[in-house]
Amino acid sequence: MGPWWIISLLVHLSLFAALLFFLPSPTALLPSSNSPAPSAASPEKMRQVAEDIRARESESLRAKVNELQRLREEMGEFQKEAFERLNELNQKNGSSAGTAQSISATDPGKSEIGSAKSIPELYDMARRIENALAASYQDARAAELAAIQNLPIEEARKLTETTRPVRPELDSAALTGDTADAAGLQKQEEQILAARKEVAGMLAQANNILSQVRPDEGGVSVTAESLASLGDHAREMENAAMASEGTPARDLTSLMAKGGKDGTPAGTPQEAPPGATSSPGGQPPSPPRQFQSVPGRTLASGPAFIEKGKDGTWMFLDSWYLIGPWPNENRRNIDTKFPPESIINLDAIYQNESGRKLGWRFHQSGGEMIVPPGLGEYQIYYAFTELRSETDCDRWIAIGSDDQSKVWVNDQLVWKSSDILKGWNPGEGLRKIRLNRGINRILVRLENGHLLGGFSIITKIE
Repeated sequence: MGPWWIISLLVHLSLFAALLFFLPSPTALLPSSNSPAPSAASPEKMRQVAEDIRARESESLRAKVNELQRLREEMGEFQKEAFERLNELNQKNGSSAGTAQSISATDPGKSEIGSAKSIPELYDMARRIENALAASYQDARAAELAAIQNLPIEEARKLTETTRPVRPELDSAALTGDTADAAGLQKQEEQILAARKEVAGMLAQANNILSQVRPDEGGVSVTAESLASLGDHAREMENAAMASEGTPARDLTSLMAKGGKDGTPAGTPQEAPPGATSSPGGQPPSPPRQFQSVPGRTLASGPAFIEKGKDGTWMFLDSWYLIGPWPNENRRNIDTKFPPESIINLDAIYQNESGRKLGWRFHQSGGEMIVPPGLGEYQIYYAFTELRSETDCDRWIAIGSDDQSKVWVNDQLVWKSSDILKGWNPGEGLRKIRLNRGINRILVRLENGHLLGGFSIITKIE
């Protein structure tokens, strides 16, 4: 084999000896009694570290605030276009309402953002921009509502609630005061992380709002003519969705196929008259007062299949996100559109008119009836869930509520109960709906009157 292994051993021994010679002794690695402990940095050093962090974070935050301002300006353009369409439609219809004027929201300009010197200043500007963007969105929604329902703009504004999340205050002292020790540095870091999180949430909310109106992201590319068409479709859907004592079962699949956001049918269209009380392939089901149903949120092709592995004819939707309450004394807000009717943001925190902060909470029910925890008299709640389907299909759903309710499936109104105060009946209304392959978004608005309240949505799975 040769002497190569002997040569290799000698080389390694030589290197080891050199390391022992040049390395300091173990005691030399320890701090001397005259030197400070490594963690005991001087106050001057701590101040310098804090200032460096503030400067770096301020520039990072400034870039995000500038991006938020850009989104605000984009929303302002959509607001302007919405009022141009409204006025064009009013002029064509010979309306005597006059020219509708949009609301101007004030927000900081680029020069003000550029001159801000601290994190609290930039954070405050971000909150102002977010409020201005939300106000522009509300105004654009009001203009669209006025055009679709032929309402005066001021009345439409009263029916549209501003989507303005609540943002916490920062501890300005921790971000601008004297930071000369580790405790101060820790407080500063906590506030910086809070600012990062909130501004990231603002950007996500702004992009979410704009996705509702950008044509290239699924939003509606609207003209005055298409607004009139949308108004006609919305009125058709509302008439067909309305509860009727004589015809509790209605087939909405044909109407829903015409109402995709991009104007194209959802799934495979079927020939069925709008509002029909029967459907292709047979009569609507006649469910008993109490359903024999199982919980789940997934429909699969082939034999009836439930996400939780149980077979059955009916499936009740058991998992929801709930938000509320919005007060409704004397039912004065029965027609008011609160934030969830404009946009679903499960991370948002809102504030109702009494000052209470409202956020989405997950709720899973063991039975058909969904009762929001803490539900009181004369209050309004919203519930949101997603129903998954493996195929484009049509399915019957049974809806019941105590008291008044509305249900939207993929942004189309499919149910509106009567306004009378009543008890829960799971078979109160039957609607045949169009489900898309994949995720189907379901939103419920529940108004409670006297005593208890709740709702249920039960899907036929065969």
